[in-house]
Amino acid sequence: MKGMFLGEFLFWTVIIVILLGANYLIFKIAGINRKKRAWGGATLLLLSPVVFSACVFIGVTSGWGFGAGFLAVIYTLLFVVNGLIVLIISFFTNRKIVNY
Repeated sequence: MKGMFLGEFLFWTVIIVILLGANYLIFKIAGINRKKRAWGGATLLLLSPVVFSACVFIGVTSGWGFGAGFLAVIYTLLFVVNGLIVLIISFFTNRKIVNY
């Protein structure tokens, strides 16, 4: 039971750190530039197959079987959703952002 909790904790910690890091880099590099932000979202969408392949490769080489495929699908789905959210944010934000 304790090992299962540790596995879930590691799963959520890794995906949160990866997604937060990607979002931080995108919004830090883009600043207020909508075009750069849209390119960042598109980059996340294009990196999704790489995330899937890496998860499956790690899982298959370590002998996880169907669990590796399940985790790969979840990681990739979250990565795609994150990329879509960044794209939506870039398309619907104002051109001029006023800092008060």
